This record gives sequence, structure tokens and C-alpha cells, in this order.
Amino acid sequence: YLASLGFRSIGLDVSTEAIKVARDRATDANVMVDWREDSVLELPFEDRSIHFASDHGCFHHIDEPDRERDARELARVLVPGARFLLRGGRHGGDAASYAVDAAAIEQVFAAQFTHGPVVPYVAHSDAGTMEASLVLLERR
Repeated sequence: YLASLGFRSIGLDVSTEAIKVARDRATDANVMVDWREDSVLELPFEDRSIHFASDHGCFHHIDEPDRERDARELARVLVPGARFLLRGGRHGGDAASYAVDAAAIEQVFAAQFTHGPVVPYVAHSDAGTMEASLVLLERR
């Protein structure tokens, strides 16, 4: 979406298949996106070089011990005052998913970010529906 508005956009995922699907969607939408197969735990960007980041379903799949590493990496690459839009599953519980809720946001991000309310919503996709959370954070 942001690429369609003219923003320089970089898409990142550890999954080759996810990158392929995203690349195909971008091509169909006639937008330019710099796709990278990489990890959010070792972001391939210079310190303080990113002005906006969006997480659409990644954080809730990061194991509890790695969540703070994810936040530190994000804080490293974002300029002060940059915004970060986080969307993810509201409930954890299975082996591959952890809750995105107010407690997790406060525990993981409070040292480097301020944040607004954690807003519940229902996400709809080709795979079905999921109870999800949305929160906007700002790099201190």
C-alpha cells in the first residue's frame, strides 16, 4: 500500500515463499518494493536509517526470549521519533504463536518506545480470520 503512494518501501521476511508471494502481489499491483529475505533479529539496515516500520504478523511468532532482541534491533534502525505499526495475534497459546497484548508491548518495548493503546480487531485473510491487536509505537 505505501509503495502505491510513492513511498520507498522495503519488505523483509525470513521465508523464501513469503517473499515470492509478496513479490508477485507487488508486480500485480504495479508497485516497486525492495524485497529482502532476512531476519528481524538481525536487520540489514544502518543505525537510525528507517523512518517508519510496520510489522504485519511477525512479532507474534517470535519466541519469548527473542522478543527483546527484536525490539532492540528495531530501535537501532529507527530514527528517533519514527513510528512503528505493530499488528499481530491477540492470543497466543500454540507452539508457534505468542500474544500481542498490552503486557507484552509494555514488557518488550517500553525501554525504547512510547505507545498508544493496544486496539483489538479481527483480521481477515485468505487463510481465515484471527483475533488480532494493533498498536502504534514511537521510537524515543
